[in-house]
Amino acid sequence: MRLLSVSFLLPVFQDFVHFEIPDYNARMRLPVLLLIVFVTLSKAQDQLPASVSGIVMNASTNSPFPGVMVMMAGAGVTTTEENGRFTLKDVRPGTWTIQALRSATAPPARDSAPRVITVKSGEDIRDVRLWLAPLGTLRGRIMDPEGNPLRGVTVDPLVVAYQAGSKTLQLPEIAVGGSNHGFTGGDGEYEVKLPPGTYYVATTYYAPRQPQVISSVDSLRTGIRTYYPGTLDSELAATVTLVGGDTAYADFKVFFKGPTLPKIAGTVVGARRASGPSVGLRVVPTLKLIPRNVAGYAASSATRMIPDYRMFAQTASPDGFEIQGVPTGTYDLVVDDVMLDGRQGRGVVRIDMRDRDLENIVVVLGPRQDIEGKVIVQGSTNAIPLEQVAIRGGPPVVMAAADGTFTLREVGEGAQSIRVDGLPPDAYVADIRQGPVSLFDAARTLSGPQYTISGSYAAPLEVIVSPNGGVIDGVVDAPAQQNVAGSTVVLVPGPSRRFVQTQYRSAVVGSTGEFTFRGLAPGVYQLYAWESVPNTAWLNPDFMSSFEGRGQSVAIESGKRQSIRVRLIQRED
Repeated sequence: MRLLSVSFLLPVFQDFVHFEIPDYNARMRLPVLLLIVFVTLSKAQDQLPASVSGIVMNASTNSPFPGVMVMMAGAGVTTTEENGRFTLKDVRPGTWTIQALRSATAPPARDSAPRVITVKSGEDIRDVRLWLAPLGTLRGRIMDPEGNPLRGVTVDPLVVAYQAGSKTLQLPEIAVGGSNHGFTGGDGEYEVKLPPGTYYVATTYYAPRQPQVISSVDSLRTGIRTYYPGTLDSELAATVTLVGGDTAYADFKVFFKGPTLPKIAGTVVGARRASGPSVGLRVVPTLKLIPRNVAGYAASSATRMIPDYRMFAQTASPDGFEIQGVPTGTYDLVVDDVMLDGRQGRGVVRIDMRDRDLENIVVVLGPRQDIEGKVIVQGSTNAIPLEQVAIRGGPPVVMAAADGTFTLREVGEGAQSIRVDGLPPDAYVADIRQGPVSLFDAARTLSGPQYTISGSYAAPLEVIVSPNGGVIDGVVDAPAQQNVAGSTVVLVPGPSRRFVQTQYRSAVVGSTGEFTFRGLAPGVYQLYAWESVPNTAWLNPDFMSSFEGRGQSVAIESGKRQSIRVRLIQRED
C-alpha cells in the first residue's frame, strides 16, 4: 500500500521537479527512492536538536546566581549570565542530568542538587530552575608561638586529593566569587570565601632571608607548615566543615621551628670532580630521596612526603651531600651524575631511616645499561602486530620489532616501572618477566610492575601478551528518577594484581549507564560504580578499605564476553 501511495504522487512529483521518466523500469524505481527519502526524513525529525533554558538561584538569598556553570553531563555546558539565566542549545533527545557547578574540574558539591529531565526531539524546554548554595566564609587569626598576631601570612585551605593513588592535600579549585587562599592583616586575621565542604587549614612560615651568600643546606628557604589547630603533622590536623552562607572559624599558632629530625650525609664515588677555583658550593643536579613503604603509596601526610631534593654539597667534601630533616621511613637515595669517563651514571642506596643521623653513606655511580627484551604472543602469533607494540620502561620508550625483540637503552641502576601500549583492543598483557621472576607477582608498590638493574648485569625481559582478553558489557543501576550520567565505573583487580596499574579499568558513563571493558586478563575482579569519586583514589588501599564488600564480584575468562549490572554507590552512602 505504501508503494501505491507513493506511485499516486508520481505525476505530482514529476510536475514539481519538471522532468520526465523515460521508461517503465525507471518509473517503478522512483517510488522506492521516494520511500527511502520519506523514511530518512521521518527518522531525522525524530532526532531534531532541542534546547533547554532556565535560571540558577542562590539557595540562601533566593536571588539569581550569575557566572556559574550549568552542565548536562554528555549533552553540553554553559555559564549563567548576569541575570542568572542560561541556555543549552543543540541538545540531543534523551534523559539527562542537569546541574549547577562552580568549576569544570571540581566534583559537584552536595549543595548543588541535580535535576533529571527528559528531552524530546526538537523540544524547547524553558524555565528550568536550579539551586546553588552560596559560598561559606572561613575566618580566623594566625599567631606566633607567644600568641601575638602575625601579619602578611598566607593561609591555605586544603582538600584531599589523589595523584596516581597517593593521597595528598592540595588547594581547592577557585570558585566563582571566591578564592583558594587568604592573607592575614595587621591583627593577624584572615578571611577566605569557599564553597561548602570539608577543609584542612594550613599556613607556611619562611625564615627571613639572610644577606650573606648561601653557604649551607640550612640557608635554603624551606618553609615550616603548621596545620589547624596547631600541629606540624597533617595526620593530627583537624578539619573545618563549611556550610553555604555560614561562617567557620580556625584560629591557631604557627611554629617557627620544625621538629628536630635526623639527617643523611655521605659521599658520591665515581663522579667527575669540579675543576678550577672553589666557588663555595657544587650543585648535585639530581639527588633524590624517594620514599618507599609496604603499602606502596606516598604517606597521606604532606609533611611525610619527601619531594625530589635538589641538594648542595659543601666545598670541604666536593662529592659530599647532606639531607636534613628526614622523617622515619624507608627510602631510595638516587644520585644521577657525570662519571669520570664523561658518561652519565647512577647510584642507588636503600636507606632505612630511624631517629638518628645516618652519616658516611657511600653512593657508587655505575654506568647506564642496555636491556634486551622480547614480546611473546600466547596462541596465534599473527593475532598481534608486534611492530606496533610500545614498551615504556622508565625514560626510554621503544617500539618492538616485527619479531617482538626490543632494547631499552642506557637505563640507570635501580627499579624502573614498565608498561606496554599499542595492543589491539581485545589483547592484554599476561605477565612481564625478568629472568625467572614474574614482575606482576613481585609488584608491591603503585609504581609496579618494575624491573631492576643492579650491578653490571641486567637479566633480559619477556613481555607475554595474549590476543584473547575477556569483555564486560555493563549497566549502572540507580534508584528511580536518578540519572547516572557522569558516574565513574572502576574495575579493580584481585589482591595478587592490586599493584599492577594496567589491570585497572575505569570509565565515565553517559545517561544510559552503559559501559564496556575489553582486553581483560583472566581473574577475579571487583566492579564499583561511584556517583562521585576522586580521580585515581581507587588505587589507594586505605581509600578502598572503606568500600570493602561493596563491589560486584566478576570472574573474567579468556575470550569470554559477559553482561553485568552494578549498583551505584551514592555520595551519601
